Amino acid sequence: MSTASVPGTPTAAQTTEGCRYCWMCRQSCPVGFVTARETFTPHAWALTIESVKRGQLKWTPETSDVLYACADCGLCRANCATDRPLPDAIAAARAEVATAGLAPAAAYDVEKKLKAHANPYVASSPAASTARGDVALFVGDAALHLGKPALDALRRLLEAAGITAVPIAAGRSTGSIASSLGFASTARALADAALAEVSASGCSRLIVVSPADRWAFERVYPDRLGLTWPAGVAIEDAAAVLAHALDQGKLRLRPDTSAPAWAYHDPCHSPRVPRDAQAPRRLLAAAFGAAGHRELYWREHRTHPCGAVGGLEFTQPAIASALARARIADARAAGARWLLTEDPACLHQIRTADAGGIEVMSLFEAIAGRL
Repeated sequence: MSTASVPGTPTAAQTTEGCRYCWMCRQSCPVGFVTARETFTPHAWALTIESVKRGQLKWTPETSDVLYACADCGLCRANCATDRPLPDAIAAARAEVATAGLAPAAAYDVEKKLKAHANPYVASSPAASTARGDVALFVGDAALHLGKPALDALRRLLEAAGITAVPIAAGRSTGSIASSLGFASTARALADAALAEVSASGCSRLIVVSPADRWAFERVYPDRLGLTWPAGVAIEDAAAVLAHALDQGKLRLRPDTSAPAWAYHDPCHSPRVPRDAQAPRRLLAAAFGAAGHRELYWREHRTHPCGAVGGLEFTQPAIASALARARIADARAAGARWLLTEDPACLHQIRTADAGGIEVMSLFEAIAGRL
């Protein structure tokens, strides 16, 4: 009895060649969902890239705009029966476009900010952390600049659970946005700086605020940038750490059963990483009662991003806004009055949409209020 060989990961060229006439992940694409444009779907991005290779198209402002409409959310690969890395192939094509000076102007503006200040949000550069400890909290750029109250709430929750985590990389990008936009060398420089802080902390456990950071460390670094994660450093999701402490009785919450119906938004990149999707839901049920829980249609392994993903909020703000409105519409259809998430960029992006009576809340702030 013979065993079939397992095929290796396709190259970027093999991926776009195989994806260009395949529609099997079409239903999972959030950009195609909110725009209803077939040119903004996975097979169309692959077809555009292949058409340029064949000389049937050229990179122009129009075709570049199509290429940069992809959110780099990973749902096409997460729903691919053959696990083709189309998002990585799109990032590789963007690198060629960016090098040729044909990327959207907004993309170069983001890279300029990342190179100058290691974040795309404010004109303030991070200082390298000198803190050391066995447990570290990777703060990053979005948590510091877009969600400081939520970050403070997370630190209170960790302390309440008896976990001392030294903060590192406050205000520093992981490099994932630069990678998504096609600026590999800038992404690698940012990643090197982030890795240096992880190593300097001496930690064996690194707590990350959201799946976005985990995806950067576990997939972007080795697969796109050729970087190696420090040996002996385990990456842990903050919500999972808190849920474990809750299960063990180390974190105690006072339930508020009078809270209105609530729903949880699985942060962008959730389908790309192994995570306990029930951990944040257990925390919220303990804080506000399980009876009020409402599930969104697009959730867990099929969750749609909110628009704060892959730099889309900078390069394609109209599409990013449509994605945020779609998350609000999903919550409204589920009958929720509260919509909660822990990712600071997601929280900021969803709050830009017209919530129409739905309160968009930080998971960490909401739970900290029930300590």
